[in-house]
Amino acid sequence: MDLGVCILTVHGMECFLVLIKAIKRAITLRHQKNESAFELPAQNSSVSVSASKGKIHDRRNSDFLHIRKLSLFFVCLILVTYGLRTWSRNGVWGSRLALFTSGIKDNPKNAKMHYNYANLQKDMGNTKEAIKHYSTAIRLWPEYASAHNNLGTLLDDPIVAEHEFLRAIRGNHAHGGAHFNLGVLYMIS
Repeated sequence: MDLGVCILTVHGMECFLVLIKAIKRAITLRHQKNESAFELPAQNSSVSVSASKGKIHDRRNSDFLHIRKLSLFFVCLILVTYGLRTWSRNGVWGSRLALFTSGIKDNPKNAKMHYNYANLQKDMGNTKEAIKHYSTAIRLWPEYASAHNNLGTLLDDPIVAEHEFLRAIRGNHAHGGAHFNLGVLYMIS
């Protein structure tokens, strides 16, 4: 999340608190029979409310309308802001390459992001890049069985590949791909 979005979110929360305080002053719900009110805690203060046939009575009609317009403005502002943010991020979903490149950039310490990016690189035929990102995924999550298995399939050295398949099996005893790849490796060796 970038600084602009953080500032906007904090500002939106401040505006929401101001709106709650204004509503506290402007609206009182009254119970017609005994005029009792009950208190709801809100930001170290309380909002007086009671029921009156399900209708809201306001003290100052113009203040109430002003608050409604102000709250509608802030809701629209928040919707437009997040809508624009979503629209700007849609380009990331255009292709696997753009999506996983963005994922690596935004979450460089996420093993699954590196694993997915390595799978993409493997599918594109970029073996060196795939090995690099499988290794990064394993460094971030040493027990990541699928990363060990896929790394083993790309290695030229059968001894190192065997080691990766065995580590995958140690990480997940039920990993069928690692058992299969280890069996194939033993057959051809």
